[in-house]
Amino acid sequence: MNWMQSGAHNSGFLTVRCASMALLLLAGGCTPVGWHRVDLAPPFRRHEQVKVWSRGNVERWHAVAMSRDSISGIPYKMPLDCDSCRRSIVLTEVDSLRTATPLSVWVVLAVAATGVVYGVIHAK
Repeated sequence: MNWMQSGAHNSGFLTVRCASMALLLLAGGCTPVGWHRVDLAPPFRRHEQVKVWSRGNVERWHAVAMSRDSISGIPYKMPLDCDSCRRSIVLTEVDSLRTATPLSVWVVLAVAATGVVYGVIHAK
C-alpha cells in the first residue's frame, strides 16, 4: 500500500513539474526575442542591441545614439560606459538596422510566471 501511495504522490509532483516546465516553454516561445528590422528612428534604449549594416558589413552596438547625419554606438562586447570605444557611421552609408532586446529580461519574466503558477497550484 505504501508503494501505491508514494507512487500517487510522485505522480502528482511529476504532473505539477511537467505543467510548470510546459508553461516556461510556452512563455519562452511567445517572447519577442530576436532581431527586428527598424527604421532610422531614435531613440534606442541604452541596453538595446543594434546591428548596423553598412557596405556589406555588420557591427553590433549598444548605447546607440543618432544625430542628424550619423549614428554612433559602443561595440556590444565593450562596457556601456566606454565612451572612448564609441564608433560612428554616416547615415547615408547605413543600409539597415536591426534591434533586439536582451534575452535576460524575458528569461526572468518567464521564470517569475512559472513560479507564480507553481505557487498557485501548491497553495491548496
